[in-house]
Amino acid sequence: MLVALERFDLRIPGCGSLKEKRHVVKTLTGGIRSKFNVAVAEVDHHDLWQRTTIAVSAVSGDAYHAKRVMHEVEKFVERWAEVEVIDCGKAAHRHNLSQDEINAVIVERALAGRRVVRLKGGDPFVFGRGGEEVAACLAAGVPVQVVPGITA
Repeated sequence: MLVALERFDLRIPGCGSLKEKRHVVKTLTGGIRSKFNVAVAEVDHHDLWQRTTIAVSAVSGDAYHAKRVMHEVEKFVERWAEVEVIDCGKAAHRHNLSQDEINAVIVERALAGRRVVRLKGGDPFVFGRGGEEVAACLAAGVPVQVVPGITA
């Protein structure tokens, strides 16, 4: 038996209250449950209006099936109109976006009037190209505030 687990950090830009957020989360998680044979729950950011983290797990006897189900769940979440997923994370040999693309996403969202938060701290900020992100924002006229001590 194999267990597949995926965690989605989501932004819900249209919410103005916890009640609205809970409606969006309940509708999304209910949609996932009805379409896929998985378990799903909100696992973090319960008290924030415009942010949530949901976790989805699936059990399978076949690795290919488990990966396919989780890929379909990921596509389902990404198509959900009320939420926005931006995965800029980097790991060894896995870069979802180039640094230039990350800079462009940050600037584009900020110029569109959205509040952009990029969590980086300590060595990851210094050696993880945080200075380049700040420079890109300043070059585009986007005000930036670096807050030390807050880590991802």
